[in-house]
Amino acid sequence: MYITLVNHRTDELKNIKVGFSWVLFLFSSMLDIPLFLRRLHVWGAIFLVLRSFLRARMAKRANLNADKYLQEKLKFSDEQMGEYQNWLVTEAEQKKRPSKRIVFPQGKKPVLSPYVGEVKEF
Repeated sequence: MYITLVNHRTDELKNIKVGFSWVLFLFSSMLDIPLFLRRLHVWGAIFLVLRSFLRARMAKRANLNADKYLQEKLKFSDEQMGEYQNWLVTEAEQKKRPSKRIVFPQGKKPVLSPYVGEVKEF
């Protein structure tokens, strides 16, 4: 069943289906795509902003207790947890500068090959 809506300013006609919409029910949580497909851009933008605000707030709450949750799951004491966090920081710093992790024999210089399969001895 459809209803025809008339915009008296522009004499535009719009046919709209009346009744329950499974598409809106099932897919409205995915960035409000059905609202944009139905050309309800204002409502889609409102719900998009509202959903992003709520998700950011939930993420902020979830991160507050992440350290305590990890400590309980790993069964670490406060000192062990501090050591673990320091280790994570140093690992992250070392990954940013991989040249400090590469160790060559003393007195030798690396010989780089332009070919992948070629192996050079030091």
